[in-house]
Amino acid sequence: MAETASGGGRRRFTFEFKQSAVRLVMQEGLSLAEAAGRLGVRESLLRNWKRSIKLSDSPAQVEGLEAEVQRLRAENERLRMETEILKKATAF
Repeated sequence: MAETASGGGRRRFTFEFKQSAVRLVMQEGLSLAEAAGRLGVRESLLRNWKRSIKLSDSPAQVEGLEAEVQRLRAENERLRMETEILKKATAF
């Protein structure tokens, strides 16, 4: 999924989407304006992503980040379940 909606109407983009967008500029040779137009984002937003994302991350760094994401997702799910249990317990 490229973007997720938040309550305030502000669009939020996944890290993978941002990486792909930056890749269009860095590796495919599109200008910021062309890539932004294709993706439907502001050129300034794409420029900020380009500054902050390093496409030269080593495979080990990427693998470590993916492991961390999975760990955090599992923890998030556990916390959601604990919250549901507590909600049900307070209902009694």
